[in-house]
Amino acid sequence: MLFGKKDIIKSKEINEAYKEFEDDTSIILLCVDEQVTFDECHPVGAQCFPLRIIEDEAKKMLDKDLKYYVYALRKGTSYTAAKKLVKLGYDAYDLGSSIPFKGPEEGFHKKNRRKRKK
Repeated sequence: MLFGKKDIIKSKEINEAYKEFEDDTSIILLCVDEQVTFDECHPVGAQCFPLRIIEDEAKKMLDKDLKYYVYALRKGTSYTAAKKLVKLGYDAYDLGSSIPFKGPEEGFHKKNRRKRKK
């Protein structure tokens, strides 16, 4: 017997999700790290929406008709954020960590993800 409603958090692989994001204007790519981390390096087109403000600001700033792909540097952070968004009635997907991301990046410090040839 189940007590209460269990929210199911959907997930996607970050590189596949980014391709979908590029092709679909109804998808918003959300970084839930703090602004300082976001400013250092993030996928092109991503928006910063820190985990700490989701419960207070989501209803004011996010559109429930859109789909949200949520990522962070730490996988657990993105899961927590996606879970909060789902509880608030948003269509959110957990992309996990941005570390394996291989697409275009921007910010103060772009990481060189390619290994140098010797």
